[in-house]
Amino acid sequence: MRATRAQVERAFDTQDSAVVAALLYGPDEATSNALAGRLAKAMGADAERIDLDGAELKVDPARLADEAAAFSMFASKKWLRVSGGDEVVPALDALLDLPSTGNPVVIIASALPKTSALVKRALEHPAVLALASYVPDAADAVRMVIALGREHGLQIDAPVARRIVEANGSDRAVIGQEIAKFALYLDAEPGRVATLEVGTLDALAADSAEGDVNALVNHVMDGRAGAVNDDLARIGGEGVRILNALGARVLLLARLRAEVDGGNALRQVMETAGRAIFWKDKPVIAAQLQRWTSDKLSAAHTRLLTCRRAVMGSSVNADMFVAAELLAIVRVAARLK
Repeated sequence: MRATRAQVERAFDTQDSAVVAALLYGPDEATSNALAGRLAKAMGADAERIDLDGAELKVDPARLADEAAAFSMFASKKWLRVSGGDEVVPALDALLDLPSTGNPVVIIASALPKTSALVKRALEHPAVLALASYVPDAADAVRMVIALGREHGLQIDAPVARRIVEANGSDRAVIGQEIAKFALYLDAEPGRVATLEVGTLDALAADSAEGDVNALVNHVMDGRAGAVNDDLARIGGEGVRILNALGARVLLLARLRAEVDGGNALRQVMETAGRAIFWKDKPVIAAQLQRWTSDKLSAAHTRLLTCRRAVMGSSVNADMFVAAELLAIVRVAARLK
């Protein structure tokens, strides 16, 4: 059944026995992973977690049901985390044929089309919660930061929240880590509220590399390969932050470009963007908007998502993946001059 985020959170927090499985999918993988983490927290640190992937379940569809029905040999509680797509459907069907399991199952998938067999199966079954997560726009991201802060006992106003979003590319997982750090620094927790101010951001230098990363983003989108190489040599070790920031810029440009393609004047589009663009960045973004076309922005976004998955899956080669991808995009930008 189609579920809201609140329904999924409630089911995870209470370990609702009526929910056999949850399908968390969509391009915002950080939110899907954060929700899975919420179930892990509800189950407790001592709970056993079984990881399965689509390739395994394609070969042996019965394994998911077998694992879900089996008692844990090492803990009092157990839950299963599955990664995959439509190849998981036979395994899900076998799971749903069981009378009950008591061991919750979370299936995490990336963006799936509306025609996906897995999405269709999850939506039609009342014991499966299906939630699609999308990268939040600027306003939603600010509200997300304020809400996350509240969970940690932090009072965060909109300008501070916006700065956190800009520094972390709307990535919920990274933002959650930053907010936890702020709460620890301010000794805040629910019931002992502290105000997060700009001075604290500066003190902790949570976005100390923000200026460098922002410059790198501009160099990539402007097609300046030499400057990109220099930036990467200076920054280093910030692969996820760089990809998040660059992805946020590509999405912003894509949205604005769609308005231009729809017949709106460039100046009007820039003026109506409001707080989505920091005033100092408007001339640079306007120039990039003239350079990049909708199809090239779409291709760049797809490449960045693929690269991010590669980086998250192989920290050893992260810098190499990021450098190669940025240079590929910067070459496209150079040809668009």
